[in-house]
Amino acid sequence: MTDHSELSHIHLHAQGAIEEDGRGHLLPAKGLLDVLSGVLEATKLTIDPRDVDTLKHWIESHASNQPAVVGPVAAPSLRDWLREAEAALPDDIPRILAKLVLGVAALRQDSRNAQYDGVRILTPTPPPTLELIWNLIRDALTHPSISIRPNRSAQGFLAIPLCNRLNDQKQIEELIRLHVWLPDGQRGNPDVAVHAHQAWARSWVLGGKGTDYDYEVEELGKGAEAEAEAEASATHTLYVLSWDKGRAYKTQQDASCAHNTGVKVRARVSRSQTHRRGDSYVVLSNVPHSSSVAPDELHATLFYFDASRGFAADAPILGPHEGVGFEQRRDPGGYTAAELARIADTLHRYDTLMDESVAHAARADWEPALRAVANAISVCSAPDSAFAEYSERYLSAAVVGLGKIVRRFGRYERAKTILQELLSKARRSQRPVKHLQEEILGELGVVNRHLGILDDARAAFEEQYAIAKELGSERGMCRAIGNLGVVTYLLWHTTGEDHLLLDKAIEQLRERVERARTMKRVLDDVGAIAGDHDTKHRDVHRYEAIGLSRLSLCYAAQDKTEEAIAAARESLDRALDCGDPTVVAISRFFYGRALLGDLRRTEALEQFNGPPETCTPVIAFCKEPCAEYHDYLASLVADADVRLDVVDEQGYSALDYAVFSGDSRAETLVLEGLRRTLSESEVEARRRGAHLRREYRELFQEALRPVLLERGRNGLQRLRQVYAAALEADASKQELFDWLRFVRYQDFKDAGRLPRLSGSDRGRAQAFDPRKVDRGEEVEYIIFMSYVWNHKWTVTPSPDDEEHTRYHRMLSAIDAFLERHPEVDRSKLGIWVDYACVDQDSPAAGVNALPLNLAQCDAVISLVDEKYYTRAWCSVEVLMVQTLRRSWGIHLWYECDQEGKLREGPHDLDVDMRETKLTFEEERPKLRFLERQSRLLGWK
Repeated sequence: MTDHSELSHIHLHAQGAIEEDGRGHLLPAKGLLDVLSGVLEATKLTIDPRDVDTLKHWIESHASNQPAVVGPVAAPSLRDWLREAEAALPDDIPRILAKLVLGVAALRQDSRNAQYDGVRILTPTPPPTLELIWNLIRDALTHPSISIRPNRSAQGFLAIPLCNRLNDQKQIEELIRLHVWLPDGQRGNPDVAVHAHQAWARSWVLGGKGTDYDYEVEELGKGAEAEAEAEASATHTLYVLSWDKGRAYKTQQDASCAHNTGVKVRARVSRSQTHRRGDSYVVLSNVPHSSSVAPDELHATLFYFDASRGFAADAPILGPHEGVGFEQRRDPGGYTAAELARIADTLHRYDTLMDESVAHAARADWEPALRAVANAISVCSAPDSAFAEYSERYLSAAVVGLGKIVRRFGRYERAKTILQELLSKARRSQRPVKHLQEEILGELGVVNRHLGILDDARAAFEEQYAIAKELGSERGMCRAIGNLGVVTYLLWHTTGEDHLLLDKAIEQLRERVERARTMKRVLDDVGAIAGDHDTKHRDVHRYEAIGLSRLSLCYAAQDKTEEAIAAARESLDRALDCGDPTVVAISRFFYGRALLGDLRRTEALEQFNGPPETCTPVIAFCKEPCAEYHDYLASLVADADVRLDVVDEQGYSALDYAVFSGDSRAETLVLEGLRRTLSESEVEARRRGAHLRREYRELFQEALRPVLLERGRNGLQRLRQVYAAALEADASKQELFDWLRFVRYQDFKDAGRLPRLSGSDRGRAQAFDPRKVDRGEEVEYIIFMSYVWNHKWTVTPSPDDEEHTRYHRMLSAIDAFLERHPEVDRSKLGIWVDYACVDQDSPAAGVNALPLNLAQCDAVISLVDEKYYTRAWCSVEVLMVQTLRRSWGIHLWYECDQEGKLREGPHDLDVDMRETKLTFEEERPKLRFLERQSRLLGWK
């Protein structure tokens, strides 16, 4: 589990977003003092008053330096406050309380700086900003010295008070809380669910799904005739709220009560919005609304009431006519603020990862999609997970996602086993989740289709369709009927005799297309309301595109060439609308196939080859192995004018995807096609490169990343041990990747120049030996030196000049680093320099291992000069350490300039490899792959 006890590097990276989002998140000391007062009022913390005084005096020390009117640079930024808190405040209650105050103050400032148009938020909170704010609040709430009593709301959620500021009349000025809905079925009394807030409010959704409803309310007239009409048409009666200690608001109350006023009203829903993680919405003062969260789902939000934007002392509650009063006890049922914060944080991380997985999958970017969903499974299945009580529902959803992605890698038998186990479990559950069963059946049907078990596939899709119809799920019916159409076509194709099957397939695919179009029309009608409108539009475009492409196939089978071309052309248009590169490529294939049927070869080849650096049909059919795709692939490979040696937007070729998925049939087909235009040696080089990239993927994603996920104190030492063990266990990996080598610091100093891994210097570099770790004999810290080689050698390539300028710069930089980090033991320090640690006479394995070795180093020092950021290898090294530093917070990166000044590497630097230079341009494909793999090593 993540250790949140210190301000981490990822926090500092997120803070950059706060300063750069254009809204000036500056926090004046006066505002912090107001928030501190509100935090103490809300939380009723039982802490030593001296700790509060320490924090108060620290904030006040800045107030005297700030003018009464805060200018654009007068107040410190959140980053400034955090840095000073870390340096100036004791590492206990004052610093933890400072985190809570700063997090609450930043949320408050973000809302106050934002621009609004009624309920529309014109300047939404950047995700890194909200991430940092939540991290600060979570760290405080989960600290053992912070104890805050939650209370149960009348709407059923548990509220943790964070800040409460009242005016002289004891009315709300500002109120900030964390709201957590648990999947415990408690959702308050539905009779009084519709209510209005006194103060204007804004919510930021941390995780889960909830729907907010606004109501238009008409108060009915008085008098005998009006009262008779009111009795007939009134939907509700107005109630007013009181607390156990009167009408004045207080944070800690034992109960609240709604009292019937007898005033009849007519109410109707005027607007509804469904909100998910990352969304934010406004609830206007005195406007009745209600919130709905499914009783078996988690939901968590940060909620801010701000009376400066609107306040109504008599904000009503809508209730039944016959009620007298409704009491809500505020007892939290034994839950603590720390427990609820951990649950909210686990939900937030889970939803973040699942959203990442869906986003990557929508772009057919399967590796990061697999990484994200695997991390989500880890989040909810860890032994100490806050999800322990609720894991079944969330784990099942994640495993369904995993099954989808595993299918994309061609591991169909494994995917089938996972899905069958899930389906069996879902059917045995005491509370069967029909939506989950429908999802599982859809994936199971596709797996069986790819395995060629068409009867089982048809049965799964038919059951999926029936459940979707029972649920009223248009999306489920659309997907199921389309897949049924594909299976029916394949059943016809296996015999070619029963033309009724072909007619049935066309009927089913037409239904698929029409259902997709119906969903699009509905979306167009409600587009202004739907929060995830764009995502749903892309989905329905995808459904329509796939249906039309397969419909084109059926028309071609009936020799209806014009209909086949028209359907395929429209399929491509919808695929381009959805933006999924794989769907676009497959639509191009069916369009090209239809054009070939009309003897329009030139146009067909334009579709088969596609635009540069995009997914082509050949690449698409190598991504997801199955017999059907093998047939299509074979038809393309047989055409010498179809290009095979191209890469997509991810830098991967068709051969890469075939090798990654272990699809030997697709690999053989592509190699056969390459032999038509390349020499045997060139083909073999392509084959070796693809297999090398697969080994990279396995080492990066399957060996190193899980260790980083542990986030232990000795994580990098363990990473070095795991890497050495992976090479030791696999001779083929030893041929491809070199061991992690280093030169001990004292040996490096004694060398007097850059040592070379050959000749008399060979003994200076040594391989990391896990056996020495337990004996305390191995290095415990390694610094990676990144620098630009000297390219002005005369005979033998050398990274340095005759004056050993780079060597002396390295020594100076290392010494500056050690002054800054006295905790590093010089006798246990190793130095990684390419010239000393990569065999210069046979460099392939060492160059291959370069990013892997960097990931195992504790720190990177870049010797920067005017050329440094223009060089490709330097840039990929920076990209690697930047990704690692931002994601895990355990790697350090420093720049050392030509004057010897050491400074921390910029957190906001983004590396663009496109304009960088190489001495040998033929290395560019390898650099592109390493760039991609470097990004994959991160959490985000």
